[in-house]
Amino acid sequence: MPSYQLKFNLPGLLRLLGTNIYSDPKVCIREMIQNAHDSCVRRQVEAGHRGSRIQVTIDRGQRTISFADNGAGMTEEEIHECLSTIGRGYTADLRRVLEEKGSRREAEQLIGQFGLGLLSAFAIADRIEITTRSYQPGSPTLCWQCRGDVGYTVDPTESAEVGTAVTIYVQEKHASILNEEQVQKAIKQYADLLSIPIYLGRDRTPLNAMNAPWQHDATEVEYVEYVRSRFDIPAMEVIPLCVRGEVAVYGVLYIPKQSSVLSIGEYGDLDIYVRGMFIKGQDRELLPRWAKFVRGIVDSPSLMPTVSRDAIIKDEAYAQVRDVLGEAILAHLEHLAHADPRQLRAIVLSHNTLIKIWAVEDDAFFDRVADLVQFDTDVGKLSIPEYLKRTEGGNTIYYFREGGSGTQQKVLFGARDIPVIDASYGAEEPFLQKYAARHPQVSVRRLSAEADFIFEPVASDDGWQRLEEAYTRLHRIEARVVAFEPADLPAVLVSKRLAEESALLDGLLTSSSVSDEIKALLGSLKQERDRAAQGMLTQGTVLHLNARNPVIQMLRQTDPVSEVFQVALIVLYNNAVLFGQHAVTAENAIIMCQSNNRAVELMIQQALELRHLRGEA
Repeated sequence: MPSYQLKFNLPGLLRLLGTNIYSDPKVCIREMIQNAHDSCVRRQVEAGHRGSRIQVTIDRGQRTISFADNGAGMTEEEIHECLSTIGRGYTADLRRVLEEKGSRREAEQLIGQFGLGLLSAFAIADRIEITTRSYQPGSPTLCWQCRGDVGYTVDPTESAEVGTAVTIYVQEKHASILNEEQVQKAIKQYADLLSIPIYLGRDRTPLNAMNAPWQHDATEVEYVEYVRSRFDIPAMEVIPLCVRGEVAVYGVLYIPKQSSVLSIGEYGDLDIYVRGMFIKGQDRELLPRWAKFVRGIVDSPSLMPTVSRDAIIKDEAYAQVRDVLGEAILAHLEHLAHADPRQLRAIVLSHNTLIKIWAVEDDAFFDRVADLVQFDTDVGKLSIPEYLKRTEGGNTIYYFREGGSGTQQKVLFGARDIPVIDASYGAEEPFLQKYAARHPQVSVRRLSAEADFIFEPVASDDGWQRLEEAYTRLHRIEARVVAFEPADLPAVLVSKRLAEESALLDGLLTSSSVSDEIKALLGSLKQERDRAAQGMLTQGTVLHLNARNPVIQMLRQTDPVSEVFQVALIVLYNNAVLFGQHAVTAENAIIMCQSNNRAVELMIQQALELRHLRGEA
């Protein structure tokens, strides 16, 4: 069966391809500089040339922009085989040869991969003219011209220095690219890390910095200074990246001084380069998901950009680079644990909640940081290993989660010699539970002021019962007499589970899996509960009166009909509300203030009456 080749009749083929691959006109600046850079590297590798440079020139009158280098240049054969063949470039062949020779560092300097860069110029050009002379002895100077069709010309021209000059005759509709400030920004954006100096116009100072610390054996101080000069946010810690091997990763990561708990994705972004050429800024996918407290720059020859070079292909190498970055961060934190514990503590405290939130989601990350993060306790901030050393047996974690009652909980549990973790916010509780799940020798126990070992029952009698009933009858406050430590604490107000149950009801009422009939019943239940709690000074609580306290014991003997008894009841309640940091309405706050004022008045009256009885003036 005979076979035939497809034929194309596409005037402006190169321009069509360039426009569809490269949507941003200024990308041609990146691609032309890349080609010039690789030509210079080639001459350095093959001929030992030094003093490479790239010159960019704008001529607004002629509507041209040119890119000249003193690199390897091209022979006529290379013009036909590489320059004029779409998808074929000398760079890929040279890289392969260098890698086979073991010259990996030199191979990593070469940027080109697809042999398509010239198409970006056709996206904005009426025509392109390339003058080139190979470094090989006896090579002539040649001029290649093309208007974007499938045809081109190659002619001898006046002798020039070794190298290549690409002149783009820009279409009128793209003339804005000839703005010098725009070109300057593009060079800084795309080529700032390239080691070959790039000059614009008559400027004698290179536009690109060429000073990335990972491009030479830099000191830690140089990395710190580089981060300080490049980023606006002050760095707490700087993590140099210099990983060689099958997966090569260079650059620098840094941990900012602060992070916002309200914005979990605040950081975790990277500027990505491939072989020194900028690909993407503020990327939020290459770092591991848990690394939201880290920022930085990554330059990796292992990453594969898309054809248009505006994104990274998410292949196996991409995943490997992510793993390398994650390991670098964790290894650095573990190094600080031994070399500089105070600095590690500062980092963890600054990003404590953020780290915990992501650790709960990621098992591998959790295992590496579980013993590093800090928790609020009644004896200060402690890591879990530090906490366990303070507990009897060293294998139980005690915590509470009732918000707004931290002081009360710490006093009650502290009186029992139980160190306790405040897990009333953030990801504290799920983190502790996950810790126990992954450490079978450790258990967690959620403490509540209702725990039996905190409040001991007392034998009921008329005096204690009268106190409990007085609170219920006079103030609609549920009260119970118990014994607890410390004895000098007369009363505490303990939250019941109403808040949790209310949240559960709210969830069921909004659930799509619950029928309308059930929702109607639940709605009625919730309304009844809300109405029943309306008259309470503080909803959903129980006042625990301490039978060991001298004041409570005196109140037990006081005449329940007296005003002193009535005022004492409410003052004790007020103190319990304040001690437990319970929220009250404005109306109830006024009631509490009035009752306290009345207590003061009674004390003053009694003092004055006593003085009068003694005959004092």
